[in-house]
Amino acid sequence: MNTIAAEMTPAQAKMIENRNLLSQWEATLVSRLGPPSLGIEEFYHTMTLLSSKSQPQDNSNDTHSGPGCFIATLKIFRCKSTPAIKRPLIVLFHGGGSGAGSIEMCTRPAREFAEEFGAVMSDIPIR
Repeated sequence: MNTIAAEMTPAQAKMIENRNLLSQWEATLVSRLGPPSLGIEEFYHTMTLLSSKSQPQDNSNDTHSGPGCFIATLKIFRCKSTPAIKRPLIVLFHGGGSGAGSIEMCTRPAREFAEEFGAVMSDIPIR
């Protein structure tokens, strides 16, 4: 058992267990949706978010790490047929706060909105 797990309360351990279970359920449900339609492109993108207190470790490039940094994984959906300059951006915030929920929760509506509105859709994590 690692040190962090040893310091968790039973309630915290149960929450972690439930998050893992939810993640498994979501993967099953998303796989049942099948692939996106041929007109939709779907992919993941990561970005580093910096808090106001974080300082870059290295000024030679845009890669930052260290205290105060958060690596966010975005799920992006976009209509292939709409010219990039004309695509509206719609950002979806899933429910569940930090206790439950993920960027996978909005897969179906994100696909539908991207296709219906010719939009770029982004599901973003809640930190």
